[in-house]
Amino acid sequence: MAKSFTRIAVAGASLALVCAGSTPAWAADAGVQWENKVISLSGGRGDMAFHDDGDVFEVCDTKADGAGVTGYVYEKDPVTLNVRLVRSVSDGGDAGCGKISNYDVGRWQIYMLLESHAAGVPSVKSGWFRE
Repeated sequence: MAKSFTRIAVAGASLALVCAGSTPAWAADAGVQWENKVISLSGGRGDMAFHDDGDVFEVCDTKADGAGVTGYVYEKDPVTLNVRLVRSVSDGGDAGCGKISNYDVGRWQIYMLLESHAAGVPSVKSGWFRE
């Protein structure tokens, strides 16, 4: 009986060490951030933000120069690693900002891309992130 108890205790301790040393699979995704995110175009031309509370993407044209901005949301499937455009929204020429609120980020890794409609302004891309 004492030998059985010792074997069970050793097996239990070994299992506890293995479990304590393991990490969730998503922890291996280098460069993925989990937070609200904001990216901005140079020259104060526009911003794109992700608000985790409600999964809202917001695109704002912040320069009254006649050129608007467009924000794009891309997702990467965690199994196939395929990347695809899932939503876009433009802003410019009106009050307020453009919003995307009908997309559930869920388990996807996503990134945002913001482009200006003005010539010569480089696009801005966020890193990969999740909610």
